[in-house]
Amino acid sequence: MKTRFHWLVVMVALGVTGCAGQDVRLDWRPPIPGGRVGAEAEIEAILAEVQWGMQERRKARVLTHVSRSYRDPAGRSYQDLHAYLDQIFSRYRNIRIRRSRPRILVLGDFAHSIERFATTAEPTNPERDPHLETEGEVMAHFRREGGLWKITSWDLP
Repeated sequence: MKTRFHWLVVMVALGVTGCAGQDVRLDWRPPIPGGRVGAEAEIEAILAEVQWGMQERRKARVLTHVSRSYRDPAGRSYQDLHAYLDQIFSRYRNIRIRRSRPRILVLGDFAHSIERFATTAEPTNPERDPHLETEGEVMAHFRREGGLWKITSWDLP
């Protein structure tokens, strides 16, 4: 159970892509000639914003990019993810995430990203929770909803 909890922390933390310490703003968009932003660039920016939200412990910054129809392989819904973030932020501090640049595949109104990550976090209560230090790959699934890309699921490949 503890291992599963820590992997979910990592998946959410990555939503779960760039390098830790990167200054990412919610309104940031990469410059594209002609003023258009491609789907890949939009998804990459969303993943960076989710990383920033996790590191700054800002649940709203993370959830703004998550679909209300979110469902992960463990069966968690958007509401479950909302409660889970409360739990993560109460149990861990100083969350730091390093990510590789994501590989993104766009198929019409659906997209998938996969990236490598390394996450560290300090427990607020070391007697209850261990120091978190893990790495691996995470896949995020997206769907375009109302013109915006939303995360519909995260999982480990």
